[in-house]
Amino acid sequence: MSNKIQMVAGWLSQFIILNVLWFIFTVLGLGVLGFMPATVAVFSVSRDLINRKEGVSIPVYFFRYYKKMFLLSNGFGVLFALLGYIGYVNFKFIPFFYPENIQVYLMGIFIAGAVVLTLTFINLFSVMAHYDLKGFQYVKNAFSLVFAEPGLMLMQLFWIVAYALILIFLPKVTIFIGVSMFSYLIMSIHLSRFERIKRKNEAKAMLLNA
Repeated sequence: MSNKIQMVAGWLSQFIILNVLWFIFTVLGLGVLGFMPATVAVFSVSRDLINRKEGVSIPVYFFRYYKKMFLLSNGFGVLFALLGYIGYVNFKFIPFFYPENIQVYLMGIFIAGAVVLTLTFINLFSVMAHYDLKGFQYVKNAFSLVFAEPGLMLMQLFWIVAYALILIFLPKVTIFIGVSMFSYLIMSIHLSRFERIKRKNEAKAMLLNA
């Protein structure tokens, strides 16, 4: 019993440390410039913890990932902010430029687009944490994940909704482990997908070399 308590305490302490680091480095980046690299760093450390990577010093690894992805992640942050803003403005103008009989359909299209954009944005952190790609390839892979496995995305949507409810009803909990716990859950979902992609690519390579 005591071993289980120690194990749970150990995991909680890791989540708390990771969450504190995320908050500090987001603030150090003046919020706007700190959010993206700090979140990528949280996902990257979560990946190491899930894979039980030995000798993981959370502060050291966090800062390493933060520094490595600072410029690139902020570039993606600007891109998604612009896409979100353009989509929002167009959505607000629908009642003024289109007849009522097609407004519902257009709003449905925009809402579906917003869901895809949000999922792509969240997927981006996992892709940046797991792969070493070039520029826009990160966004391309994050987008393809939305449609690759519908079941996987439904599971992700479930956790996003659950997380939002926790934010609303248990805000004090999220202060301590909110971001780190969320990243751990989402990264766990995506790692299973990444492993299947790896096995599939290895099988293709074996067939080509046969």
